[in-house]
Amino acid sequence: MFNRYHISVIPTYDETVLLLYDHSVYTAAPDTPVYDIVSPGMDSAIRINANAEAITAVNALLLFGNYTGDNPALAALADGVYQIIFRVRPYDSALAVIYDLRTTAITQLMDDIYAMLEVRNGHPVTEKQYVDLMDAEMLLRSAEANCRLGNTSKASSYYQDAWRLVEKVNNFFKHTLV
Repeated sequence: MFNRYHISVIPTYDETVLLLYDHSVYTAAPDTPVYDIVSPGMDSAIRINANAEAITAVNALLLFGNYTGDNPALAALADGVYQIIFRVRPYDSALAVIYDLRTTAITQLMDDIYAMLEVRNGHPVTEKQYVDLMDAEMLLRSAEANCRLGNTSKASSYYQDAWRLVEKVNNFFKHTLV
């Protein structure tokens, strides 16, 4: 029997943590598994120890050990495309590679905006902003699909377009619903 390597990102609403799940099937316990993680905007990977056949919680302190805030473990992780590579000793080959589009910050902002929308007679009062939100939703779904398919530049581009629309709507509400 051969080892079968599978890793997944567990979605979470917590902007301070990235949850990685190793649901591989091993013939014997793996020798010192690690994740090499390339964060959005970074060129190189950060290596962290992985929990074999379990969940590994990754926070800013693990990814960016030199964080200087009050509590580095509580720093928000950036939204965007993460590349996650799973390896075991001797680390010379990638056993599993996935891309994950993290959307925690934009999702939280969109939730805040949806909570502010007023609906009268079945129609949003601010129709233009509603249309912009629907466009942002479509862009996010497209970004996620492209990320799953490995089209990371397209995923990043669609995510950025969605972020700009959501910020535009948020700014509208900040200035008109005072």
